[in-house]
Amino acid sequence: MSPISPINSKTWDKSVLTFPNHTIFHSKAWARVLHESYDYIPRYFVLYNQNKISAALPLMEIRSPVTGKRGVSLPFTDECTSLNRNSREVEYLFQKAVQYGEKAAWRYIELRDYNPFFRDIRPFCRYYSHTLDLSLGEDKLYAGLKSSNRRNIKKAQKHGVNIKISNSINSLEKFCRLNCITRKKHGLPPQPDKFFKKIHQHLLIQNHGFIALALVDQKVIAGALYLQFGKSALFKYGASHPDYLNLRPNNLVMWEAIQKLAGEGFHTMSLGRTDPENEGLLQFKRGWNPKETQLEYIRYNLTTQSFETRKTNPNSGYSLFRQMPIPVLKLMGNLLYKHVG
Repeated sequence: MSPISPINSKTWDKSVLTFPNHTIFHSKAWARVLHESYDYIPRYFVLYNQNKISAALPLMEIRSPVTGKRGVSLPFTDECTSLNRNSREVEYLFQKAVQYGEKAAWRYIELRDYNPFFRDIRPFCRYYSHTLDLSLGEDKLYAGLKSSNRRNIKKAQKHGVNIKISNSINSLEKFCRLNCITRKKHGLPPQPDKFFKKIHQHLLIQNHGFIALALVDQKVIAGALYLQFGKSALFKYGASHPDYLNLRPNNLVMWEAIQKLAGEGFHTMSLGRTDPENEGLLQFKRGWNPKETQLEYIRYNLTTQSFETRKTNPNSGYSLFRQMPIPVLKLMGNLLYKHVG
């Protein structure tokens, strides 16, 4: 079996939407974003039944002189479940991926997926995943919020915080400026501008997402990037100015995005992955009354032919990055992200 690329397929997205666990990360647009931003090579392992996809294991081949060559499903993607009707299909596709990876000299295969096939395998690492049931409707969703969230939403409204929803390049640029400030605070370089430009080109202006910005007196103080595909939506990135956190703009941004998506008939919204040690972010996400599950990553070492377990958790940030001016941080992001997918 030879892997395929979905990028130029005219029928890929239509097939993906037949699987109930589809997300934007399974779309050909997301594959195109990763390929054009970082030069990753799509290596999707697919089974067909009467010319229709019956199962798919998406992988990107990363070729890096710094971090090596490997297959990841998928880089810069919180969660990417395999598309399948039964676990036997996943087992078969995983075996084919291993065979391919051995010939291609991959160091390992990493799957950001939970599947019954891997139930008895110790995961490489664990995160939390949170999902909102948007089909409940706006009234029940609001009633289910923690009282602190409702207070924070009202506080933002009382202090004149307004939300602007847009898919324009101007709104994206404003979000990116805030994102730089937020990443610096967390001790991390921002994602490359090219990555966000590709998100705008292939997702936002194709009706696969939007930017929600919080403003006070025309000043942008918080924002978030949301992606959507089929009937599922995703909170991908959030950013805020530290001087205005007391106004609780992030709560109003999230609530108005929830209202918009629920009103447009979306069924679910993922709040993305969260590190178990990130108590502040966990508290924020749990305040929306989502379903909480464990998200497990599986890593198979092709040299030792064994599944790996991460022995230590990497630091969420680095003090050196916090000291760097934003232009230098942006340069670091442009240099580093391709190698760490």
